[in-house]
Amino acid sequence: MIKKKLTFKQELFCKIFATDLQYRGNATQSYIKAYNIDTTIPGKYSVANSGGIENMAKPVIKERIRELLEASGFNAVRIDARLLELIEQKEDKSSSVNAIKEFNKVHGRIIDRLDVTLNTAEKLKDAKKRRERAKIR
Repeated sequence: MIKKKLTFKQELFCKIFATDLQYRGNATQSYIKAYNIDTTIPGKYSVANSGGIENMAKPVIKERIRELLEASGFNAVRIDARLLELIEQKEDKSSSVNAIKEFNKVHGRIIDRLDVTLNTAEKLKDAKKRRERAKIR
């Protein structure tokens, strides 16, 4: 498989997103900085938000961000070690735990569960009413 080359601005976006402490993990702010978007102009923040989302949907950009994170030491081994520290201490570190959960979701280690509830009794009543109306006609 041939790896698609990133544009200069895409590469800059990836570096800002993955390594800049001020913008790390924020696609919109990373896009604003990388693409030099003037958010004082009406509608430009929305453009940056869409651009950030669009970039994050591109597999080549996600892969580059993953590479940069790994290179900076932000990887599963380090996160697991930090999680173990948090588990073993008694202080409240909910923000760190939430960050670890998000990291694990990004890397496919956990999957959000979709809770779907069907009200079968109500659906059966509606179906029965429709049949009765059909008989009357």
